[in-house]
Amino acid sequence: MAIRKLEDDRYQVDVVRPNGTRARRIFDKRRDAVAFEAQIRKEKYEAKLVRTGLKKERYLMEQAITDFETSKKSLRASSIKRYRSILHQLRIFCDACGSHLRR
Repeated sequence: MAIRKLEDDRYQVDVVRPNGTRARRIFDKRRDAVAFEAQIRKEKYEAKLVRTGLKKERYLMEQAITDFETSKKSLRASSIKRYRSILHQLRIFCDACGSHLRR
């Protein structure tokens, strides 16, 4: 992981992502480059914790709602209708709260 200052006073970040791919990005401000590098380090650290079994993998809210809805397929039609209504409201709530509930 490296941050280099380019000749045009911009900053290039060269990092390896947790999946092994190389990422190079150019930023106008050093603080943006440092923030990007810190985010990649955090992702790598979390991936290491998941690999070693010290932390569970993240489970997206949208995926949890979909899985829950799928598990209720064997119920009566009126029950499914009620669940869908509640889950629809939950999805609206998640959309209103933004990306931090979906990630």
